[in-house]
This record gives sequence, structure tokens and C-alpha cells, in this order.
Amino acid sequence: DLLWANVGWSVLNLVPILPYDGGLAAMAVLGRLFPNRGVRMAYQLTVVVAGLALAASIYTRWIWTGYLAARALFASLRVLRFDGTLARAWERWDAALAGGHPQTPGRFADARKEAEQAAQRAPDAFGRARATELVVFACLASKDAAGAKTAYDSFPAEVLPSALLRAIVALDTGEHAKAGTLLRVVQPALIGRVVIPMMVAWGTSGWEDRAMAWLDEETFAALPEELTRAMAEALHNSGCRALSARVDELRRGAAPPLDLSSPVAP
Repeated sequence: DLLWANVGWSVLNLVPILPYDGGLAAMAVLGRLFPNRGVRMAYQLTVVVAGLALAASIYTRWIWTGYLAARALFASLRVLRFDGTLARAWERWDAALAGGHPQTPGRFADARKEAEQAAQRAPDAFGRARATELVVFACLASKDAAGAKTAYDSFPAEVLPSALLRAIVALDTGEHAKAGTLLRVVQPALIGRVVIPMMVAWGTSGWEDRAMAWLDEETFAALPEELTRAMAEALHNSGCRALSARVDELRRGAAPPLDLSSPVAP
């Protein structure tokens, strides 16, 4: 018994199965080797190894080991299912502005639907928060302010919203200084992925004033030059002339002040 407790169990704990130590080590290594897909690969490895361990446990009638393997197997399958659904939601979102031009408006609705399904399938509060943020973005892009507020109110209380979501809420409530501070810590690629399609959608469907209220000198100064250039190009290509002109003025540093006395909150 002492030999098993001190040696045998330690060896089993190093088997690459999440959430046990061996799985965490495998995730750390794979995450370092493959930054974009290492975590997903760790869960896929868990499915394979845990499946084999479950089969071996059934064959040898090791009930406890079989229970641990089954628990790890189904937990990893749940995570992979959630990640797949959320990835499809982001694909729908990206497709809504393919090539810099607005595509079928229903793509934002499709992204919202997939994100809502992902939120239901989330393995934990952090996953539910990731999916809920995309629901908020998709609602705003679809001009559904009430839906955006409902989704935001359902955000897991134990998880802090991302800096991007907090910046968007700050923009919508006229807190441009706070928004600028938050945007400075967000990756420019993520800002471009979310904010540019949203502004193009608003500029082509009647929420141009809302987008215009976001374009404040203080907020604009927080954005890198390459991102503002991409924003100007996307707005110009989509026919949003007023917004495109506003961005050009801000890029030249000669924008007139805006009346932000009545911001609209989601």
C-alpha cells in the first residue's frame, strides 16, 4: 500500500489527462509550442488518453481509476464542444464584414445564436463569460440595444468583463476617458475585429449617430495608427461617408467637438 501511494499513484498522476497534474503539464508544454491551439490540443489529448484509460479500467475492473478517466473524458468533451460552438459564432461574426464590405445582416444574428448556444454549453463561468460577451457584441451590431442590455445583465457575477467590453460600455455612456484607458490595454487586432464591423453595421443601417458619438478625440488617441487607417478604409469601402470623414478628421487631429450630452447606453 505504501509503495502504491508513494510511487504508483504519483506515476498515474503524470499521465497527460486534464485536470490532473500530467494534463496540466501537457497543456503548459503544448501551449508554449503551439500558442494558438495548444490548449485545445491538450483537451484532445485528454480525450484520447482518458478513453484508453477508461477501456483499460473496464478490462481490469479498476473501478476508481475508471471513474477518474470517465470524469476527465466527459469534461474534456464538454470543453471541446463549447470551444467548437464559440469558434463557429466568431466565424459568423467575421463573415459579416468579409473583404471590408458589409455582408448579409443576418450573419450577426447567426453569430448571436451560436454564442447563446455556447453560453449554454459553457463548462464554467469563465467560458460563459466569453460567450456572453459575443452575444452583447452581436446584439449591438444588430441594433438590438435591449438584447445587449439583457445579455450584459446576465454576465457571470464572479467574472470581470474583458477590457474591451468595459470600454464599449464606457463609450456608450459617454465616459470617453475611461474608454480610452481601457482600449490601451486591448490588443489592436481584437479591437479591429469587434469595433470596425460594429461601426460599419451602424453606418449602413441607421445607427450612424451612435457610431459618431463614439468617435471622440480622447478615445481615438488610444487607438494605434494602423487600426484607425483600417477603420477609415472599412467605412469608406462600405459607403459610410459621414463616419469615414469623421475618422479622417480625427486622424488629422482637426476634428470639431461633438455634442455628447445624450449618450445612449446599451
